[in-house]
Amino acid sequence: GGFELLMEDVITALKQELVAPELAEENGIELTDDDNKTIDDQIAKAKANYDSDEAYLNDIKSAYLTEDLYRKMLETAAIYTKVNDTLFKNNGKYATKKEDFKKIVKDTSEYCREIHVMIPFYAQVDLDDSTADSYDSMSLSDKASAKQSAYAKLDDDGVKKAKEKAKKLAEEVLKKAQDGEDFDKLIEKYGWDLGLEDPSTGYYFNKDTTGYPEELVKDAFTLKENGISTKLTENDTYGYFIIKRLPVDMDYVEQNIDDMIYSYDTPAISKLYNEKMDKMEVKYCDQWDKITADSIT
Repeated sequence: GGFELLMEDVITALKQELVAPELAEENGIELTDDDNKTIDDQIAKAKANYDSDEAYLNDIKSAYLTEDLYRKMLETAAIYTKVNDTLFKNNGKYATKKEDFKKIVKDTSEYCREIHVMIPFYAQVDLDDSTADSYDSMSLSDKASAKQSAYAKLDDDGVKKAKEKAKKLAEEVLKKAQDGEDFDKLIEKYGWDLGLEDPSTGYYFNKDTTGYPEELVKDAFTLKENGISTKLTENDTYGYFIIKRLPVDMDYVEQNIDDMIYSYDTPAISKLYNEKMDKMEVKYCDQWDKITADSIT
């Protein structure tokens, strides 16, 4: 059934590419002369990487493209960006208004700011001697990569033991946090979240925010401002979290409000796109039926 799923994905991808042009047409959004010049410059820059036009065209062909199709792809990308910037950002037609958003972020039942100590399952995995020798001088990112690599080599019993050791450490850190130890220092000493190497900002999200572990979002909202976890939060991918909820910093909100609104509106934007796609009627030509698993390999 893999080929059938692939073909369904192709239809979905084609629909997704058609939504932005449809929204553009509905709202009178067009590419300007400057936009077209930018596309011309992109094509010229791509050609400049080749010794000849023939070499460029051969590479285009090897990517299953024509010059016209390549340009059309750039135009579609430009339209997508323009639709995004016009309709979904900067007080656009579908964007939450700034004054409304400021009210939303102040509502603790609707919006949350938090920091956490993340202790992944690989946190306590032993490293081989050569890696261990240079471990202390590594960046946090490199340390995580080294630990993840060692964790990936474990058998089932090894994985079980690694998780047990990570949980034991997480419980110790939870106790330290509940006893009042400086939370920022606990993040610095025990945390593995690269986004919190500077915990002064933290994470902002609402209950519908995507891209965060579901358990983390849920448990963060159960805390009062300045409250700390009373139990570990566990996620199958990221491991264990000890959470501290912070008051929303309105100065930070003012400085980053456009990006925050766009993040807040992302689920609604996705819903709009899906509704547009659902209304599209797909018609198939004779050539479609001739595409087989063999013909595309």
